[in-house]
Parts: sequence; structure tokens; C-alpha cells
Amino acid sequence: MYEIQQSAAGESIFLAIEDTNGQPITNLAHNTAGLAFSYARLDAADTAISPLQALAGPTSNWVSAGFVHVAGGVYRLCLPDAA
Repeated sequence: MYEIQQSAAGESIFLAIEDTNGQPITNLAHNTAGLAFSYARLDAADTAISPLQALAGPTSNWVSAGFVHVAGGVYRLCLPDAA
């Protein structure tokens, strides 16, 4: 679980995504079939995040729901401010 302080904005998280053998997966995109993200606020139901294409790089501009491969199976997900 990743906790975000109330009223935070422009937050991103980095995810290392691996296959079942522990090898990095490097070919995911925002529109990859079956890719699903969601967030939950305390005492609330999950809310789906529909990923969008983000600019490449770990320090590029934040884009709400942006998803991009950074390097070696590490991805950046820009969390919507509503999260």
C-alpha cells in the first residue's frame, strides 16, 4: 500500500513489474490489454484509473493517470489528484 497525504497533488509512484520468473517486463504501455489500476480512499470503494500515455522519463511532467516505462521494468504511474 502507498499512502498519500490529504490534499497532495501531482504525486507519482514507481512500480517494478516482473513476470512469474522474476524477470522485468519492459513492453507494457498505457493501452496494454488487461492493464488495470485503482485507488481507494479510507472507507470508500476502489476507483479505477484509466491509464494515459505519459511523457518518458522519471522526472518528466506529471500527467494525471499517466503511465510510462522508465527503464528495466520500472514504470511511472502519475496518480490522479482525486486519489
